[in-house]
Amino acid sequence: MYWTELASDQQTHQHVLQEVVSVHTNDLLPAIASIINQQQKVPNYKVIIFLTTARMTGYMASFFTAMNIEVMEIHSRLTQSKRSRVSEKFRQAMGGAILFSSDVSAR
Repeated sequence: MYWTELASDQQTHQHVLQEVVSVHTNDLLPAIASIINQQQKVPNYKVIIFLTTARMTGYMASFFTAMNIEVMEIHSRLTQSKRSRVSEKFRQAMGGAILFSSDVSAR
């Protein structure tokens, strides 16, 4: 499944395009790789990939780091100070950033 947020969404700045991709677990790795590959071609891209568990979030971050792709991760297994630092680093990132997150970012 694939969604693009409507411009009428008032919780998001009007110039921020939001897209949602929902995939089956078996297709997760190739789907994420494809999204990252696409977005790295966009100047100043920012991608947040939400995953269902802290363990999956850590795994995906480790996997893509091992593939020499710079990513950040935020999940409940990190201390609050580490989560705050990662969140701020992502906000301030220029020139592209990828963040893997569990639902902890929504809190």
